[in-house]
This record gives sequence, structure tokens and C-alpha cells, in this order.
Amino acid sequence: MSEQQTLALQKKKKFRTTTLPTVITTNRLIFPLSFAALLAACKLTATQSSNAGQREQEAKEANKEKKSNKGENSMSNRIHELLQRNLQEVFGEGDATRRRAAIAELYTEDCELYVPPGKFVGREALDKFAGDLRATHPHFVYTPHGEPQALQNAAGRLAWGSGARGEAPDYTGLDVIIVRDGKIAALYVFLDSMPSR
Repeated sequence: MSEQQTLALQKKKKFRTTTLPTVITTNRLIFPLSFAALLAACKLTATQSSNAGQREQEAKEANKEKKSNKGENSMSNRIHELLQRNLQEVFGEGDATRRRAAIAELYTEDCELYVPPGKFVGREALDKFAGDLRATHPHFVYTPHGEPQALQNAAGRLAWGSGARGEAPDYTGLDVIIVRDGKIAALYVFLDSMPSR
């Protein structure tokens, strides 16, 4: 290799090692870049990439929250349904067959009932208590006082009154339920006053 060729090769190598890429292409246009502009472009690209990733993560979390809220809403609705149906189809039901079917649908097998006379465990004990209570005043109806409320997808409450249809309640109370697997696992009945009849 001649001396001239060696010098030319060294210049090319020197040029390659001392220069940075000097162009960036965007939509087929070529712009010369200084070293500072190139660094700024790299930072901007990295920031945009980071922001895009952050926006994507935020969107995923928002979707997850929507799904969670949807689940919460459906569980909240289920708790409301359990409270209302329990009042009418269990304690307000005079027909033993329909009451037992409602208990099987609304309560866990190992359900617990807490009432002023004591604690009752299991569906059969609940059915016997509700049937005996219903027999003491078969003409009474149960009326919700206000809307049911759900708490943390695990509990709910409903205030109610009981008395002859169209008359003031003979007594009032509050049902509080604990829910497990979409069914009532425990019912706590608080009475504001005892039935007079």
C-alpha cells in the first residue's frame, strides 16, 4: 500500500472515530445535527418512549379499576338483592316450601342467625325460626325503611318495619348481613322494639 493510500485510510478511520452520526431522518427529510442536538433528540425519544409506557400503564390500571368497580357494583347489587329478598322471601313468606327454597338460594349451608332469643346455625334452624316467627303474626308484612347499603363487598344492612298491611309498623328493626361467596353467611337482627302482638 502506498504512503498516500495509507494516509487516506488513516484520515477515513480518524473521521469515522471522531464524528458522530450527523443526520436524522424524519418523514424522508434529512437534517444535519450537532452533537448537542443529537443528544437532545435521543433524550426526547427516550422521554417519549417512557411517557408512552407510563400512559400505557395508566390505561391498564384504569381498565383494571373499571373492571374492579364493575365487580364491586355487581357484588353491591347482590348484597342489596340478598337483603331485600331475605326480608320478603324468608321472613315475610308464609309458605314453608317457598321459604326453604329461598333459604337454599340465599344462605350458605353453615349460615348463622343472631336474634334476641339467641343464635341459630344452619339452614334448617333458620327455616324453623322464620316459620315460628311468621306463625305468631301471619298477617304482618315487612317493609324496607330506606335503601339497603353494602359495605366493602362483604356486608350490608337494611332497616325495616313489620305490621299489618297499610298500618304503622308494630315493630322495627335492622338486618345486618355478612356475605360469603354471594350468599348470606350470617344475619344479625337488631330490634328497635319487640312485637306487641
